[in-house]
Amino acid sequence: MRLLESDAGFRERYLYSNTGYFIAGEVAAKAYGKSWECLIDERRIVPLGMRRSGARYETCPR
Repeated sequence: MRLLESDAGFRERYLYSNTGYFIAGEVAAKAYGKSWECLIDERRIVPLGMRRSGARYETCPR
């Protein structure tokens, strides 16, 4: 992240970054020992009862 160019200095103003969310997802998946897709299905999609949604249903045992 420190090597990416930015439109402003650190804490100078709010900047949205998809990269930050991607990294957070990968860190969470690693912490739980699962793929991001399975983690999202297990922790968000299933508890919300979203039966027609999923990150990648066919790869995640339920």
